[in-house]
Amino acid sequence: MTDQPVSTRVPEGRWDLLEGVTLDGRPVTTLYDRWMPVSSVPLSRDVTCVLLRDADSDRLSLWYLDAGRAYLGPHIEALNRISADDVLAPVAPALAELAQYSLAGRPQTPIAPVPPMPALLAEQLAGAWAVRNLHAVSIVPISRAEADGTLSGPGGLVLDDRNMRRLLDSRVGEGPLVVASPFDAAPLRAQTIIETAGLTIHRFYAADQDAAFYLIWPVSRTDDQKPAFYCPRAQLIVSDQPQAGLLPGRILAWYLMHPDHVRDIEEATDFQATDYGLGRASGLMDISDAPETPEVPVQAVRSQSEAWSFLAASAAGKPARLPDDPPPRQEKTGETTAAPSGLFKRLRAFMKRD
Repeated sequence: MTDQPVSTRVPEGRWDLLEGVTLDGRPVTTLYDRWMPVSSVPLSRDVTCVLLRDADSDRLSLWYLDAGRAYLGPHIEALNRISADDVLAPVAPALAELAQYSLAGRPQTPIAPVPPMPALLAEQLAGAWAVRNLHAVSIVPISRAEADGTLSGPGGLVLDDRNMRRLLDSRVGEGPLVVASPFDAAPLRAQTIIETAGLTIHRFYAADQDAAFYLIWPVSRTDDQKPAFYCPRAQLIVSDQPQAGLLPGRILAWYLMHPDHVRDIEEATDFQATDYGLGRASGLMDISDAPETPEVPVQAVRSQSEAWSFLAASAAGKPARLPDDPPPRQEKTGETTAAPSGLFKRLRAFMKRD
């Protein structure tokens, strides 16, 4: 004989939240097993969501209710007598603002207010909105991104494959991650780290392009695992991870649940070369800018690669690997001179710009 589910009323539940609720025309006064109502979110005059939790397993579920407190369904994409678009209508303006600024560019405080909500509801709303509004995104495997050529989604910003190869070689260290921008190879420091849906997501912002981009690893990553990449303005996801197409909605849901992200990202520390052991600006000077001499000291040549190696190994985070400095060029006279370093030109220009 199999055990049948038992209808109970867990004492710690918020049973007042089910007052007047009907299922198939019948009043709901108890729930099976150890399920209980814990909170309620009114999305509009027509739709209210009640969050349920299993007291034994902590599993969560949602009930969508109409204006008459009748049960509509457990998921925004599986509702009776109402469409998902109708449910999304009250929060769509806020999601559109978050997608334009927080997800894709520089965050701004949303004008459209949204009520506080549990993660499960935010994920359903943001996911459903993203499917309907952020669908023009190309998803390519990492092997494609590491091939020769350029990358972009339909109508998005173009990314150079060489920069992408460097970016996909990024590895997480003990502190903020520092990488080379996929647009112009400028050094960028992660503004914030998002933990959601079993993923660790590092957010970066390239000011010249007004473009945010993300590097994503599973929480249970291996040491040599390459990250997924997502850039809304490039309309591109580079990933071998399953369910990569859900990334826009998951990140958007996190922004929806954390309104303080606007302040936190605004106050995030930008990349500063002096914070990573590179010393004074003169330490970034290319040898080619120094006065001409018959011979360049060996120590001066070595200091360039050592400076970047120190940055790469810094406890403040490991940047994507960049090409080594070119070897010294041998002149016909046998004297040694150094070729200009593209990396240090970029770093020097970055510091001068500040």
